[in-house]
Amino acid sequence: MLTQRNATNISTNNLSSSLNTKLSNDGHGEDEENGIDLSERDAHRETCFDSKEPIMPNVNLGGTSYFQRFKLVARRVLANYGCLKPDSSKTESTGLIFRDSNFPFCKILCVTILGVFIAFTIFGYLTFVVTRNWLINSAPDFLVTQLVRKGILKHLLHQVIDRVYLYDLEKNEPKMFLGMDTSHDGEFTALVRHMLNNEDFYNYETFTTSSGKNEIRHTVVDIGAHDCLSGSNSFNFIKMGFDAILVEPFPNNMKLCKYNLERARKSFAGDKGAVRMKQRIEFVEAAITSQDGMAVLGNRDESDAWGMQFFVENKKSSLNLPSSQPQDEKLLKDSNDGKREGGILVKTMTFSTFAAQCNLPKKFTLLSIDAEGQDVNILLEMMKSGYRPLYLIYERLHGTGLKVEGMAKHGYKLVAERGWNQIYVYRGVGGGGGVDGK
Repeated sequence: MLTQRNATNISTNNLSSSLNTKLSNDGHGEDEENGIDLSERDAHRETCFDSKEPIMPNVNLGGTSYFQRFKLVARRVLANYGCLKPDSSKTESTGLIFRDSNFPFCKILCVTILGVFIAFTIFGYLTFVVTRNWLINSAPDFLVTQLVRKGILKHLLHQVIDRVYLYDLEKNEPKMFLGMDTSHDGEFTALVRHMLNNEDFYNYETFTTSSGKNEIRHTVVDIGAHDCLSGSNSFNFIKMGFDAILVEPFPNNMKLCKYNLERARKSFAGDKGAVRMKQRIEFVEAAITSQDGMAVLGNRDESDAWGMQFFVENKKSSLNLPSSQPQDEKLLKDSNDGKREGGILVKTMTFSTFAAQCNLPKKFTLLSIDAEGQDVNILLEMMKSGYRPLYLIYERLHGTGLKVEGMAKHGYKLVAERGWNQIYVYRGVGGGGGVDGK
């Protein structure tokens, strides 16, 4: 053991000597050029490398565990900072034996840090246990109590009861379909209740097949379909097998609409077991307005996806610009007299153009209009063009002046009001006059 220790010390001294020699020979020219006092630098090096108490004394670590090695290194680090003082007169095979430090503040600091760590560990564990027990035992009762006190639970129950429905889609099949009304204010439920008691509903819309046979169809046209799910007046009818033509000018909403309706498509058997022709779902990415062309569509509140509004072109702009022309960028900046920028340029078409493009029958089942202030213009053109949906959902939020008396002149009777929407049914009463109630 003595021989090994002497050899180790000799190797350490040789290493120290070689390092001192290398450091003393390197960089003399550079230090002199930078104006560094070489005598002070050499004195500092001599102090570092010729210390009688080396920072990490040579110790034989053979046969020691990882824990013992970690403990030894930790004690040596403390010794380097003066918290422990090595006793060079006593050694072991695992290293030096340390005696108490002359600097008791280090001990106090270490004990304080350890105590804080233990206290936080215990506090965290107790917090976890108490919180977990509260969540399991008391949180449900607390939440239900708050819901009852604020009347939220009652409103929620009413909504669920009012919106859940059973529907016999195929009369010859012994099965029922369970659904949830996704319309904003229960428009779908009000419509279905009226449809089931309306004899015109069952034979109002017919379709002539390639074989010359008339088939009963049901088509819903949703102008302003949004994402075709949230607050949609058409989603539930599509689930029931209605054909659908969905109009939405905003590209992101159209992507959501296609995604949400992917699972809603249906192909089902007719009354006599014959396979009915595939359900028709058509998407039209455009805005229905009073002209064919282009228009700027903006949002009054960019954080609110429901706040979509039209910003009509000013006098200097034209709705007939093709989308490929460079004036489109200028059109975005000039729209609405410069009050709104950052809108999107969308395709626009009149109702007549839209109907011809989609091969819309003159008589179809349902028209839902949420066209951000263009509702009256759409209705006026629809009436003049001879299209008559059996049911009509009209949003009166924008205060455009549409009155019940004006609709009655064209054979429409108000049967329900849900939130902002009015629901009309066509009674087949002809007559002149406009739909603006004037």
